[in-house]
Amino acid sequence: MTEAGPARLDLGETAARVSNLRAGGAAVALGSFGVTVTSALYALSPPAAALPAQPFDQALALAGAVAGTRTMFAAGTVGIFSDLVMAVGALLVALELARRGRSLAVAGWIAILLSIVVFMLVDAIVGYVLGRCRR
Repeated sequence: MTEAGPARLDLGETAARVSNLRAGGAAVALGSFGVTVTSALYALSPPAAALPAQPFDQALALAGAVAGTRTMFAAGTVGIFSDLVMAVGALLVALELARRGRSLAVAGWIAILLSIVVFMLVDAIVGYVLGRCRR
């Protein structure tokens, strides 16, 4: 009787080997650059749309969201894709550290990954929902 093992896809030898840490670090760096661009776009948006205000004035917030529709849409779009790239990088780093048995470092990178996922949702709301809240 023969034994079956896990299926493996043989892609042959590749010319360049890139480590998970190097690829993850590059993805985190690229995503961080995108987050910087996103922050600049938020800074160009009207303060009533992009910043919290006390006391809350719903009319002012809606007017700011409508006035900043284009910059908030651009910020949300850039933010979603840069957060996605950064999340993949954080996951690659966490997986490599898990492979090396560095559990505390893995916990930190997973926490970073979860916060990036939350900000993907924030960017989606800002870019695609707030500008459409016109009455």
